[in-house]
Amino acid sequence: MAAPRPFSFDRASLRAVRAASRERRPAARIFGGETLPARDDDELVSLADLVRFFNHPIRALMYERAALWLTRPDEKPDEQIPVRLTGLDSWSIGERLLRLRLAGQDLTSLIDAEWRRGYLPPRGLGQMAIQEITNQVEQLVETARPFLTEQPVPYEVLAEMGDRRLTGTVSGVVGDSVVHVSFSKLAPRHRLQAWLELLALTVHDPSRRLAGRVHRAGWLLALASHSLDLG
Repeated sequence: MAAPRPFSFDRASLRAVRAASRERRPAARIFGGETLPARDDDELVSLADLVRFFNHPIRALMYERAALWLTRPDEKPDEQIPVRLTGLDSWSIGERLLRLRLAGQDLTSLIDAEWRRGYLPPRGLGQMAIQEITNQVEQLVETARPFLTEQPVPYEVLAEMGDRRLTGTVSGVVGDSVVHVSFSKLAPRHRLQAWLELLALTVHDPSRRLAGRVHRAGWLLALASHSLDLG
């Protein structure tokens, strides 16, 4: 005897058919078509916000103007003993060692501390990993040493730029230079940040002549103030 209506054991297909047979309605709009209201501090631009915008314009717009941000679920800890370091783990260890080495701490003590943290692979695998990282860290320390002739200090800037005022703090100022040392590979966002910091310093104080950034391969990104078209 034939079934009086279409029949299937596929529940997913059944839900799809029921949804398709319902009355169609226009999709709800999350955002209205109106222009976003003006910001209260529209004349004041933060240097940190400006750097954040150039690093990721869409993310900055969603956060600043729509009060939305993206989150990821916390990853479950791995129950297995690690046999190799991930890229993020290597960067985390390298960045920590670099910061402490620049502060003058002993390399042997720092390596012993990394073993006790429990993130390194066991035995020879961990020895190879930490040796590779420390070699890169020491290369960076030696490359950065000529630029760190004194303790870096933060520098407050307030620049008048037409109908806007740029305000913020440039960190890592050493004399007439801005020096940032990082275990990260040099990326376009690092170049943009260095250029924006140099721009802020040049407008605030035209005597500032150089902005530099040292990255993991020991490169130095240098921007001379005379290369900027400040009108």
